[in-house]
Amino acid sequence: MKKKNNTSIMRHILEIRLKNRVFSFIDFRGDFIDYLIRETKYENVNIKGNRIDVASKDLSEAIFFSLENFGFQIDAANDFKSFNEKATKLFSLLASYTKYSFDSVVRVGTKSSILSHHKGRGIDALKQKYKELFFKNNQKLESNIGFNLTDLGYSFQDLEKNGNKLNLLTGPATKDEAIARFFENKRELYEHYEKDNGIYIDIDYYQKKEQKISDLNTLKQQIEGNIVAIENVFEGVMKYIEDKP
Repeated sequence: MKKKNNTSIMRHILEIRLKNRVFSFIDFRGDFIDYLIRETKYENVNIKGNRIDVASKDLSEAIFFSLENFGFQIDAANDFKSFNEKATKLFSLLASYTKYSFDSVVRVGTKSSILSHHKGRGIDALKQKYKELFFKNNQKLESNIGFNLTDLGYSFQDLEKNGNKLNLLTGPATKDEAIARFFENKRELYEHYEKDNGIYIDIDYYQKKEQKISDLNTLKQQIEGNIVAIENVFEGVMKYIEDKP
């Protein structure tokens, strides 16, 4: 379990969606599972339909492969370094096990969900800050509908830059709310977060277009670029919220 930098907790997800299903995968699943266990030292295996998941003992890390996609998930990370490290490991596994081969992908998805503490602010102060930054006419809305806004979050869909897509969700959240709603209630993994509340930021950064894959390293470099972009978005949102008016 992660124990450092406990003022931020993160979940990182990578999904590579394939254009053409890898039907040969059905024939070598058993051999592939043995290979993954041997190379990763993971202890948990789940097989559902034509998908396999191999996970660490505490379920904080998992790799998945199927006919249609592959990728991994990291729970309770404290930074973005582990995202890069896991991507490097994944592509090393693929390079060494050539039976799971593909020629094109239709979506390269990288996603980070983060709860990060805002120094010196409680949950009520954070909610007020969000109202001031994102929804300055909240009092008029409250008057029109006859209800008070006691909780809030903001979603920005289909942002685009140079053909890259971004979906962004953010809002103030208590630690318990974040664990229950956003981190699959994996309390044992996220309990080490030292603060009672924080700023929740969900960043889905992806390329949705067909790409011919001739070199795994090219795809890996693209994913590394995605991770840098996500970290920059995270830092930009935090700076926007933390800056004084």
